[in-house]
Amino acid sequence: MDVAAILFRQVLLMLILMMCGAVFYKIGFITDQGSKDMGKILLYLVVPCVIINSFCIDNTAENMQILCHSAILTFAGLFLSIAVSFIIFRKDGLTDFAVAFSNCGFMGIPLITATIGSHAVFYMTVMLVFAVIFQWTYGLFLMTGNPAVLQPKKLITNPTIIAALIGCVLFVFRIPLPQIVSNTFAALTGLNAPLSMMVLGVYLAQSDLIQAFKDKRVYLASFVRLLLIPIATVFLFKLIPIGFTELKITILIAASCPAGSSTALFAKEHGKDFVLASEEVCITTLLSLITIPLIIQLASAVL
Repeated sequence: MDVAAILFRQVLLMLILMMCGAVFYKIGFITDQGSKDMGKILLYLVVPCVIINSFCIDNTAENMQILCHSAILTFAGLFLSIAVSFIIFRKDGLTDFAVAFSNCGFMGIPLITATIGSHAVFYMTVMLVFAVIFQWTYGLFLMTGNPAVLQPKKLITNPTIIAALIGCVLFVFRIPLPQIVSNTFAALTGLNAPLSMMVLGVYLAQSDLIQAFKDKRVYLASFVRLLLIPIATVFLFKLIPIGFTELKITILIAASCPAGSSTALFAKEHGKDFVLASEEVCITTLLSLITIPLIIQLASAVL
């Protein structure tokens, strides 16, 4: 079975998990506070464990080369995404932010783990770090237009950055983890897909999807985030002389994910259009269940 077919089955599973989150929220089994707590568990425990666990591999010349190639592909893909989004949405900072940055953490990691394998998370750790750095600097300035909102302390204390630094130390200095720690990380890694999808399901349950589907701005944002940028990225990666196709597919899956939940969180925190931000996150998430397998099918034929 090819990657696109595996990915299609996985996104169906993720849709079911999202619907579970939405239904449980609607009937009161998950409260607003409960969904926030689930998000914190993901952000501060599960995702950092996934990242650190991905670095627990042999420090070989091949893996170092993969890390370097990942950085090249990530920078190229992010630059393309940011440039395309700015050209089209430069007068709308909130939508520019939503389209420029994909949900490569909460949605990308479980998709990649299920489709390619847990080892592939190592391929995208550079992308996770770059995405956090750009979101908390360029992204915040883009959304608010105010350089005063930039807070270096929040950037360097971000759990994704800390986890990546810890992982790099373990990888570079070949520090083995005790078996009980490795087993704990492996167990927590298994929570990533169910928790992240149920949290996104709560977002869906809180949104007026009927109204969202009537908003032309959301359609344009969805088209650019889910089709234009990923297709352009496929052909960009074709031009980059890196022959490791699995690495390219991994980065591409992450780059093809919908708008991240940070769009809505930042909008609410800084007094922007939270309703529009939530609509863009939810609609792109739903539509991505169709578009991601199509993009990977295209990539499998082109790369």
